[in-house]
Amino acid sequence: MRSAFLDIFFMFPFGSLRYRILKWLKTYSRLSTVYDAFTNIIAIVIAALAFSPHPRLVVILAVLYAAIVFLRVRYIFKRRKEVYRTEISTIRAFFHYMNERLFNGEPGHRFTLFCVDPINRDYITPYARFEVGDVDESGIPRSNARYRKGVGYTGQAWENLQEYTSCVFPEFSARNNLVEYYIHTLRMPDDIVRDISDHMINVRHIFCYGLTGYQGQFLGVLSVDSRSSWEREEEDKSLLIELLTILGTILESSVRSPLKSRR
Repeated sequence: MRSAFLDIFFMFPFGSLRYRILKWLKTYSRLSTVYDAFTNIIAIVIAALAFSPHPRLVVILAVLYAAIVFLRVRYIFKRRKEVYRTEISTIRAFFHYMNERLFNGEPGHRFTLFCVDPINRDYITPYARFEVGDVDESGIPRSNARYRKGVGYTGQAWENLQEYTSCVFPEFSARNNLVEYYIHTLRMPDDIVRDISDHMINVRHIFCYGLTGYQGQFLGVLSVDSRSSWEREEEDKSLLIELLTILGTILESSVRSPLKSRR
């Protein structure tokens, strides 16, 4: 395999040497690479001057070293936030497209992607959400909802990947009715039911599907809850399969994106 340095001559064969070097740096390097180079150089200088008769210079370099490390960490967090926001925007845009295809763009249908919680991997929690008329357009769910594998319709979709989980809910006149239904009919634990939002009181139909990658890895659970029954569910089954396949591709490309590893 050819060295990346040689790409200056082989991958970028046109233009002046200066142009090729700058293009090579732009292609392969990141700002964090510059930070790392400076911190390593300063660390070497500090080590060399550790026993020198110039302690003031060592202190100045140490402060400079700490400042560059801080800037690098700040840059990494900022970069990761940008990647995260881009992912959410992409998923929300596709949810909007799904709503157009399945429900003709009408409101009352909420799309939520549940992914494995990064802190407690026994649960899946909301990662991205879309609903027509969202006040918060960031798409980042402000929700305490969480599900264990096999618990509730969302948890069942996690347990039985690539299988449709669909149900029509009865009408709930108050939250107490919803809580009773979830605990006694769906047999969900009290602590999980307690964190379900009041939004679900008006939901009449829910659809869940566990998404996997081409190697069978778990990507997430799509949950679509509607305030009205989904009368065309059977007719739209082939369209739904097509849309779920595209969504799985989007999620897998996001997981494998080079942006994930860039610093």
